[in-house]
Amino acid sequence: MNQQEKQYLKDVYGEEILVYNCEDKNLSFDIFVILNNLNVKIELKNRYFTNDYIAKQKDILIEIIQNVPDIKNIDVENVQLNNLYKINTSIGWFYKCDADRLIFFRYVQEVLFDVIDIDFKLFKGWFLNNINTFDKQYSGKTTKTINAVVKLSNVPKIFYKYICYL
Repeated sequence: MNQQEKQYLKDVYGEEILVYNCEDKNLSFDIFVILNNLNVKIELKNRYFTNDYIAKQKDILIEIIQNVPDIKNIDVENVQLNNLYKINTSIGWFYKCDADRLIFFRYVQEVLFDVIDIDFKLFKGWFLNNINTFDKQYSGKTTKTINAVVKLSNVPKIFYKYICYL
């Protein structure tokens, strides 16, 4: 998490907050924002664009499958031979996420373009009920992911806060 992202959290959730990074400690959220005895679990997503044309599309990617080859290699006939940790991490973050908030920090040429801050508890049910309405995207670059492409204009406005910096 960079300084701009920390400042966003302080601007929105209060200067007095403490931010506790849990990214390497679990698979269900990235950070805690703590104020007194209140804890908010947040999943962070960063997207980087080379120009603002794509950023202006105002969509978010929801990862359904993180690693297609691992999913394809599940041995259902000899289930005991499978590695449950590998299967679990191959399922996209969306299904494992237990955050209160989902925050997308989107950058154009390394400059913060906008922030999409979503009430994840409300969004998750809405997304699952509308899953067949989204475009699909396959990315073969790194871990071979399958994503749902969700246009922000389709998400109920009451679920999110949008701030554009450029």
